[in-house]
Amino acid sequence: MFSDKIQFLPTLGGKTIVMYQNYTFSYVNGKRCLRCSRKLTMKCDARLTLDAQGNIVSALTKHNHPPPKFHRTSEGLYIKLQ
Repeated sequence: MFSDKIQFLPTLGGKTIVMYQNYTFSYVNGKRCLRCSRKLTMKCDARLTLDAQGNIVSALTKHNHPPPKFHRTSEGLYIKLQ
């Protein structure tokens, strides 16, 4: 149904970024609902819903901002660029 895969990217700070179509998302209410990481700052309404296996079952992917930019270190960690 959804051809693009969710990516789980490790950060320098030890956290994991959830990325889909070059945009980042944060979990809301557990591990099935994700909202755009810019929900508060940009009032972006993009969201994803996952099934129990982590597959996307619904997606609203229209963002009102460009995707964030990241640098991947030689160790495979991701750093958000300003």
